[in-house]
Amino acid sequence: MKKQVVAILCILVFGAMPLMAYTGLSVSTDFPSIYTSETGMITFDLKVRNYGLSPQRVNLSVTSVPNGWEHVFVGGGGVVEAVFAETDQAANVQLWVDPPEDLSAGAYSIVVRAQGSEDTFSLPLTVKTGENLPQKLSLDPELPSVRGTPDSDFTYNVSLQNNSASEVLVNLDAQAPQGFQVTFKQGYGNKEISTLPVDAGASKEVKVNVDPPQGVSQGTYKVEVAAKSSGTSASTVLTMDIEGQPELALAGPGGRLSGSAVAGREKTFTLTLENSGTAEAKNISMNSSSPRNWNVEFSPQKIDSLPAGKTEEVKATVTPSSEAITGDYNVTFGARSDMGNTSEKFRITVRTSSLWGIVAILIIAAAAVVLVFAVRRFGRR
Repeated sequence: MKKQVVAILCILVFGAMPLMAYTGLSVSTDFPSIYTSETGMITFDLKVRNYGLSPQRVNLSVTSVPNGWEHVFVGGGGVVEAVFAETDQAANVQLWVDPPEDLSAGAYSIVVRAQGSEDTFSLPLTVKTGENLPQKLSLDPELPSVRGTPDSDFTYNVSLQNNSASEVLVNLDAQAPQGFQVTFKQGYGNKEISTLPVDAGASKEVKVNVDPPQGVSQGTYKVEVAAKSSGTSASTVLTMDIEGQPELALAGPGGRLSGSAVAGREKTFTLTLENSGTAEAKNISMNSSSPRNWNVEFSPQKIDSLPAGKTEEVKATVTPSSEAITGDYNVTFGARSDMGNTSEKFRITVRTSSLWGIVAILIIAAAAVVLVFAVRRFGRR
């Protein structure tokens, strides 16, 4: 009890005593015990370190190894038997171990020895065979949710990670709503793929492109992407938030895209403006393109809104030029909204007015009557 009190008093007065620093050699590796399912060569990365000793040569040896196992130390691109360890420095070396091909499952011990002029250090290693490490895949999308219209580019960048000890061949698949098309491409190419090899511990970038069907309704849609190998699988869910989009179309009377008019006279055509899209069309304005000296007016000229699936009648009053000759002319009627526009080309057949023809006929008839009276009167003389 007195010794404990004295020790506490010493700590309070002089502070804690520093720990004794290690002096000597050491041999270390990041993974002194490993599992393997193969019988090929096994490599241990070793580090031989000199703690506080004079610079010296350190001889390396394996003092314990299973029967039939071959081994060698490799450094600097060749076989070595020793390293030189500077004071408080480390030397790197590899131990290559080659088990026999008929190796049975079990745990095997190997002991590495480092012998210097002032110290010796031994490191036990363990190799366990016959145990297959479980395969594990993961899918990690960069942006799992994308918002856009049906015409938007719904492309997702997904990282495929192979958290396994060996290469795997991965099959790619997707479950999407009816009518949606899903394709896969590697991150650096444009070629479509369905399978992809991934090295052990590596990852690859995959582009997932989702193409919605025509006329898809506004809403939220989910696509489940799956990656499958012979021993495991992984999946992730991609979300599309599709906004509605108006789709305008113009048609003439009875669906016809033609009509007739008289030069210099107004002619009114009843047009049908339809919104066949999935969202309301707003701020619609009517417009036209016509031959020179023609006049086109719309009623109404502007439409505040047209709900999806609805139609609106628009009167288009066309006045061909008074100088127009008989023939066919093209007039383009159009409608423009905040989110799109439409236009249709109408063929208008123009006839000249028959008034002057009637006047000419009357003049000719009058002249004939005058001539007859003249012949009767003066012909008798």
